[in-house]
Parts: sequence; structure tokens; C-alpha cells
Amino acid sequence: MLTGLAATPLISTPWAIADLVYDEESSELATLGLILASVLGGLMGVLLGGFIASRISWRWAFLPSLSLLLLVSLFRRSLPNLNLRSEQPIDWMGGLLSFLGLTAIFMGFSLGGEFGWWEPRRVVSIAGLVIPPFALSIVPTLVAVGVIILGFFGLWQRRQADRSKASLLRVGLLREREFVFGILAAMVHTLITTGVQFNLYQFIPVALSLNPFETALTVIPYNLTMPVVLVAVVKYKVLSDRIAPKYIVLSGISLLGAGIAVLYSRLDWQVTSLELIPGLVIMGIGSGLFLSYVSALAFSAASAAEKPQCPGIYNPIQNLGSSLGRGILGTALMFFASQGIVDGILQKLDTTLSPAQRLEAISRLQEMLQTFSRQEIQEIFANKLPPSVYPLVRSISLDAATSGIKISLLIALVFIGICLLLATRLPKYPSCRRV
Repeated sequence: MLTGLAATPLISTPWAIADLVYDEESSELATLGLILASVLGGLMGVLLGGFIASRISWRWAFLPSLSLLLLVSLFRRSLPNLNLRSEQPIDWMGGLLSFLGLTAIFMGFSLGGEFGWWEPRRVVSIAGLVIPPFALSIVPTLVAVGVIILGFFGLWQRRQADRSKASLLRVGLLREREFVFGILAAMVHTLITTGVQFNLYQFIPVALSLNPFETALTVIPYNLTMPVVLVAVVKYKVLSDRIAPKYIVLSGISLLGAGIAVLYSRLDWQVTSLELIPGLVIMGIGSGLFLSYVSALAFSAASAAEKPQCPGIYNPIQNLGSSLGRGILGTALMFFASQGIVDGILQKLDTTLSPAQRLEAISRLQEMLQTFSRQEIQEIFANKLPPSVYPLVRSISLDAATSGIKISLLIALVFIGICLLLATRLPKYPSCRRV
């Protein structure tokens, strides 16, 4: 939470400065620069973090963050001197309600794999009081509480607007159909790409026996292709002079789905890094095309007064999509992989379990895969399984992991369809901003 609070100004301030400094013609390139900075920063973080974790220890991967403080302090001097005065006080109540609501939702989705999406796998208790006090996981409880709080946030914003008092955003912006469909389509895109990459980072080290740095290099074709396509489309107008921006966005979603389908066809326990490149490149092209105009089409529905609020809504929604991607697709991989391992071992042992016992075994193995190291899991299998079965665990695990990630890719294709439907409601061209 402290890291998130500290990162908030680093994420929001550049967008706010761009809105104030750049004119209409330059704002598109400013947006491109901010997107590229985010993409390249994430890519550098993955590579550097993977290298440090592989060669030294994952704990040392936090050290480069401290050096960024020096860079921020150095570059701060080159920022424009904007003396802005606000005639209204800060909407502290609105900020608190939005913070509590989004925090509850984010925490709920991030805890899904560990605590169960509906039926509780672990009991949460505070001072001896079980939360919730009935047979339900903490996950839907947190999500429901977050949605309710955000409902109160919406009511509070309406109340502030009616009284002409300070508010974080104008609720009227959420009545703009193009804006809502745009941010939802972008959220689903983030869900898909984050979830697929997260699962590849889980699958590749097991199937290809690679360390974190080598795994990052394997996935890098997607991260390199996306910014190249983004720059070509936005800065050099490779397609926008001939094709309407809406159709560029739709083609990007379609290519993203095609790339996932190619990955699905190539994945098996004998897959190589080279065989993954075509699917990752196609995905990168699709994401680059999609990101090139989706925010412009969505933000064009806002008036000049509402425009500064667009990133304030857009960015948290993308964070929600990232959490959903890891929560939904990541949990699907872990569940189906655990299910395959349990069923495979039971088959080799020539034994059966009751449905309740089988689900309990799958749940425990899923928790082990998420919390134990690979060496600790191997030791547990070596101690619990007979010598005739233990040597077969690796082949069983590889088959189960391949099946699990393929199922997660099929789920991702379902979300591709949802994203495509949402994007069809976007305008053909960015409309002129209303005053």
C-alpha cells in the first residue's frame, strides 16, 4: 500500500502535465510518449529483475528502485514551472471512498487463487471473529464491499456536483457511451495480455527449464513488437491515413486473438523458445494496433473540462484489468494444472478418491504451487510418493501444465470476443472535443 501511494504521483503527474502543456496537435505524440515510457519501463524492469533474481537473489531486485529516486529528483528540475491555483478544496471524502472501494476490489481479485473464488479454502479471522461468518470465501465479500463503497462514491460525487462543491470527477463523464465502452475494452485488453504473460512466466520455466532472466528473454518478442507497431501507427501514420482508427483498434484485437491461437497450437511440453516467437510477435502487433487509438477514441467523448479526469478513470480501470488477468487466467492455470497432476498421480497409483477428497487434494497442491519453491515441492513428492511413481512426476507435471495453460488461453480467447464486442461501440474517428 505504501508503494502504491508513493507511485501515484509518478503515474498521474506526467499525464496531468501533458494535458496542461501540449496543445491539440502535440497531445497525441505526448500520449504516445507516455505509453512507450510505461511499456519500456516495464520491459526493463522484467529483464533487470529477472537477471538479478537469477544471478544474485530476488530480494536484490528491489535495489534498482532506489536509484530511480535519484533520477526522478534529477529530472524534476526540467519540468515546466506550472503555478496552478485551485479555488476549491480537495475532495477528501471522495478520495477516501474511491481508495477504499478500489482497494477492496483489487485485494479480492488478488486473493482469489489463495482463498478461493467462492468456497473458502482458508478462513480469515480477526480477533477470533471469522470474516465472513458463513461458508463463503473472503474474495466475493471483498469485491461486493468494494462495489458498494464505489456506489457510495458515485452518490457522493453527484451530491458534490449538485452543490457545486469540489469533486474528484464528474459523474456525467460516465454517461458518455464511447468513453465507457472504450475504457472497458482497454481493461479487457489489459486483462488478456497481463494474464497470458503471467501464465507464460509460470509455464516456461517448468517446460523449458529456464531461469527468470531467460524466461524474460523468451517473452520479449511481444514486448518489443508492441512499441514498434505503436510508434509506426501513431507517429508515422502508417495506417491511419488509409484506415479509420476504429478499424485499426478492431484489427488489433483480432490479431491479438490470432497470436493467442498460434500460441495454443504450438504449446506442448516439448516446446522451444523459437516456436513461441510467431505467436508472441502477432500478439505484439495486435496490442500495438489496439493501443494506438483506443484511448483517443474513448477520450474524445469528453469535453475540454472533463479531459483531465479521463486518465484518472482510465488508469485505475487498467490496474483492475491487470489484477483480473492474473486472478482469472492465473488461477485457471494453477487449478487445471493441479487437477491434472493429482489425477495423473492417482492414475499411476491405481487408486481413487472421493470427490471431496479429490478437490481437497487439488486445492492443497494449488496452494503449494503458489507458495512453495520448486525444490520444496520436489522434496514433498519424494517423501510422500512410492519410488515407482516419483520418477514419473515430472512428465505428469509437464502434461498437466500444458493442459492448464491451453485452457487458460481458451479463456483468453473468450475475453477477446468480449473485447471485440465492446470496441465495436467506439466511434469511427475521434470526435471533436466539446467545450
